[in-house]
Amino acid sequence: MKNSDVKGFLVGIVLAAHNSQTTLPRAVDSVLNQTYQNWQLVIVDDGSRDSTGVIAEKLASEDERIRMIKMSNGGPANARNAGVAELDASWFICIDADDEFEPQLLATLIATVGENPGYGLYSSNGMRIYDDGREIPVFQRDLPCEITLSCIIPENQIMAAATLINRTDFLEASGFRGRHGEDYDTWLRMLGAGVRAYGIPDTLYRYHQDSATRLSRDKLKCINANIASLKSLSRNLPEAADDSVSIRCAIRRLSKARLFIRLSTLLGVFFGESKAESIVENLKALARIIKRGVRKHGQYPPD
Repeated sequence: MKNSDVKGFLVGIVLAAHNSQTTLPRAVDSVLNQTYQNWQLVIVDDGSRDSTGVIAEKLASEDERIRMIKMSNGGPANARNAGVAELDASWFICIDADDEFEPQLLATLIATVGENPGYGLYSSNGMRIYDDGREIPVFQRDLPCEITLSCIIPENQIMAAATLINRTDFLEASGFRGRHGEDYDTWLRMLGAGVRAYGIPDTLYRYHQDSATRLSRDKLKCINANIASLKSLSRNLPEAADDSVSIRCAIRRLSKARLFIRLSTLLGVFFGESKAESIVENLKALARIIKRGVRKHGQYPPD
């Protein structure tokens, strides 16, 4: 895309909502308040049992750029895919129903497309906002740079939201899949197929999260999903590819994390959650000491 094409750039926005009556208006307000106004928004009511659908219908009636569709509950991946299918735009971005865009998000990402053509994904930094007032950066990068497959194999560096996505590249990669880790899985497939990603240092997305720690079973599901995605990527790469070693290391690290979560859950039954976490952290520290000692003698493979 050339700079001259940016002025008429239509961007699609997909908002998947499930039982989000409290936060949906805030999320939509952050879209309405964008400094760049050439957008279309599809709100997908993913089988909500509260007033989410009623609120979405009202919002759609108030602005012709907003439309709403309903579907039975199928999870975020299916809801987002359904929203993408309704778009007219060739580029789109997702927003969660309990999050917010910064006012300049669309303008900044669209300008980046014009200034740095040739990529299928353009991603910004984000800020995690806790209900106790804490703010913690998400995927922070200091300088604009290409995000390669080698960069994201050890750890995801592209947010599901805050990322402008080329619709054709996305559909060729078969869209989002699964109920856990669907964003990481999609990026692996897209970059593994040759799509390029570009990251900018601007913090443009506000990710709201409860102070409570995510349940261990949800963490395990995400880890299992990420391991499955990495194994799938490995099967589709040449055996001698440089990324093969990185994939094996990433799977090994995730497997260790899974082991410690299971151990923490088991210990929690006997000692309580707080004590169990303390025991596991001490075990991790001991494992690192042993690992350094073994590696010093050349008997432990590098991460």
